[in-house]
Amino acid sequence: MSRPVFTTARGLLASAVLLAGCGEDFATSPEKFTGELDVTNWADTLVVGDHRAVTARVLDAQGREVLGRSIQWTIATLGVVDIAVPGSNNTAVVQSAGSAVLSVAGGTAVAMEALTPGTSTVSFVFADEQFHETTAARTLTVVTAGIQLASARDTPLTAIGDTALLVASALGHDQDGVNEARAGLGVEWARIGAGAVDLLGNGDSVHVLARQDGTDTLVVSHGFCRVGAACSDTVLVHVVTGSEPPPPPPPSVTISPATADLQVNQPQQFTVAGTSGPYVWSAGGVDGGNAANGTVDANGAYAAPAVVPAGGTVQVCVRLSAQPLVSDCATVTITALPPPPPAGADVVVVNDVDMWSAGYGMSAGNQKFFENLVSYTAAGPRAGGHTVMSWTGASSGCGAGCNLNGGWYTEAVTNKLTSLGYTLVDDSGSFASIPADVKVIFIWMPRETLGTADLNALKQFASEGGRLVVVGENGFFYGDEGIAIENELLASLGSQLVNQGDCYFGFGTAESSHQLVAGVAQVELPCASTMTPGTNDYTVVRDEVSGKTIIAVTRIDLTPIP
Repeated sequence: MSRPVFTTARGLLASAVLLAGCGEDFATSPEKFTGELDVTNWADTLVVGDHRAVTARVLDAQGREVLGRSIQWTIATLGVVDIAVPGSNNTAVVQSAGSAVLSVAGGTAVAMEALTPGTSTVSFVFADEQFHETTAARTLTVVTAGIQLASARDTPLTAIGDTALLVASALGHDQDGVNEARAGLGVEWARIGAGAVDLLGNGDSVHVLARQDGTDTLVVSHGFCRVGAACSDTVLVHVVTGSEPPPPPPPSVTISPATADLQVNQPQQFTVAGTSGPYVWSAGGVDGGNAANGTVDANGAYAAPAVVPAGGTVQVCVRLSAQPLVSDCATVTITALPPPPPAGADVVVVNDVDMWSAGYGMSAGNQKFFENLVSYTAAGPRAGGHTVMSWTGASSGCGAGCNLNGGWYTEAVTNKLTSLGYTLVDDSGSFASIPADVKVIFIWMPRETLGTADLNALKQFASEGGRLVVVGENGFFYGDEGIAIENELLASLGSQLVNQGDCYFGFGTAESSHQLVAGVAQVELPCASTMTPGTNDYTVVRDEVSGKTIIAVTRIDLTPIP
């Protein structure tokens, strides 16, 4: 696991030399602390309004957490971000030097809230009993999510001295992470042109004053804007004295994407640009769609039908409600699900830890899914094994909590596998010598890259009929670094699945004939992160609301890595 670069300084050195007679040893102060600070779930960039739980821990020289130690958090630049301990009155205290300080016990989750665009250093300091200090520092940049223009993009002025009000706001995030306009975040306006108008003021709202005939372009932008967002917009101001203002552009709508290739039941989000709505969406010529053509809601969210339609394509269209002839359509090609891959020599991916626990894993669907994970037949000696291994190596984000013997996240699956007569073992070391009777290996939330030797050992295990179960998590619990490690592991095994890091509450619906979901109608996952599958991946469970993949399986590429 990568950790922040840190420096160790001696804040105070207290020593005493006691002379107890000739030949006596000098008394010395205890040795200073030789560990480090570990900061988890950090993000270098947040959008205004974002909340993130970050934890700092004290680790000793062997990488073990040192409990009961206080860590001082310091924000160097006030106003960019705020920190507090959730559910308590422990908030950052402003210092005379213009910084803010918060002291918490190591391992305590601290809530960070992005307030205004800018950059601030957040430092973490731990002092041992001899006042030796260990520090770590991270740089946080708070950005906006783009620009939202509230004024018309074409503004006419018909007399010298006329004025017009132009309004725009920077975008932040609400509590659900959805873009929302936020006033006072420092948008800036600039005029480009021959001086048809004067620009009066700056900020969210400005006035333009007509000076002479002509057209000027007014550009609104924001310096601290998220990469890839719409960080600027333009307004054309026309000064035309003694004549009618220029006519507005003709109405038009454009649907995006223009084409899509989907499997049955697969979702697709369409968007529309051009003349403002309201809009009417249709699929196969039917407003809102139907079972034969798939359905589409008022926001352009389309769900492919359960059966391939005649001809294999469907037209998804959008039109202006007030002008039905103004429309655009996308062509959706729909194909059937491929035949399910055989069991064994495969990797099953589920991005939720809680579904295996006593709190959620006791539902009928989850219990049957647990049984199917191990009760499969396949070629190879391991398919007849009766041992299941839980592996929490590579600095697992779940650790002992995901052991099959005594883990607090695994009680439901442990009880089920025990009732089926399987032996349960826990390990965190190398895969060089996997016991011969192991049939299934759970890999829980790895946070470090597996080496070539371990990857090839897993491929050999799969070639003998074994099954891997990779369990990840959503971005809040796993972090961007952990998700990247999981996606890297899956790619090394031949999967194209990509953990999206999001969180979907509720239930997943089994949709295929794969052995994993035989006899399973529904599974319960309290906060599962969805996956984007590739051509080599097979979806077995989708989120029942969004239709996105939440459990999938891939046939492992058994070719050794050189």
